[in-house]
Amino acid sequence: MLEEEFRQLARELPDEQWRTSHYLELIRQLDESEEPQLLAFLEARRSQLEQSLEGYRKNQILDQEVTAETVAGHRLLEEGIQGWLQGVEWLLEAIPSEGDCEPALDRIEDSNRLLVSVQRLHQRVAAQTNSPKRGSY
Repeated sequence: MLEEEFRQLARELPDEQWRTSHYLELIRQLDESEEPQLLAFLEARRSQLEQSLEGYRKNQILDQEVTAETVAGHRLLEEGIQGWLQGVEWLLEAIPSEGDCEPALDRIEDSNRLLVSVQRLHQRVAAQTNSPKRGSY
């Protein structure tokens, strides 16, 4: 249930919230760069995403941290990073062959929306753990 709530949030995010600096830089590179520079940018981005995913997978959730929110957040974060990685790989295939980039951009948009919703989930969990206990003044 919680996971679906954040998937719904991801779908409903306004453009100004899900269009992060990473996404906007990708679009700028697509619009302004020549193919060799664009491919180099995408290769570097792929490497960064692979490192992020590898580093994230090494971090284990501690027993005392396991909640419905942390499990959902873990799953959605990994899915978002993998989606970005897949979209970048699709761009790396499409650009040299002058193929259609829209499926890759759609995948990246969906993934970026998911990552922003995970940030919202994290903020919600942090607010709950930092708030005063109910009933105490």
